[in-house]
Amino acid sequence: MLENQDIEFKSVWKDEYLKWICGMANANGGIIYIGKDDKGKVIGVNNAVKLVKEVPNKIKDTMGIIPEVKIEEENDLLYIVIKIEQYPMPISYQGKFYLRSGSNNHEVTGSELDRFMLDRVGKRWEDLPVKNATFDDLSEEAFKVFREKSVKSGRLKIRRC
Repeated sequence: MLENQDIEFKSVWKDEYLKWICGMANANGGIIYIGKDDKGKVIGVNNAVKLVKEVPNKIKDTMGIIPEVKIEEENDLLYIVIKIEQYPMPISYQGKFYLRSGSNNHEVTGSELDRFMLDRVGKRWEDLPVKNATFDDLSEEAFKVFREKSVKSGRLKIRRC
């Protein structure tokens, strides 16, 4: 088993991995193994009993989500398995949004964040109202160009009455 979009191996727990959990919740979900090396070999974790109590609370308190966190054993070595589900609504960690892509985790900002948020609520930018826009702000020429390009691209069909 190799690290990928859905699987991450960590030898020890660090609170910065909460960002990875947020990224997985915002992507397709996934599993983080604590006590495995980068190749997925169990190396064990010394404080497994403590972690299995603390980690779920940290996740719940910082993101409001409740993943499955359990201890597993292989060759007399304990390790932690954190299973994160994909969430339908955007999840933030300390006011920032993260997204898992491949085996990387990155903060979502700018126009990428706009697209991510709209996508999660099933909207597109053209669905949003423009505040303070009036009828006088609309251009007949712009509508004409829009219609022509929409028909040409196949996104709009002209009905003849």
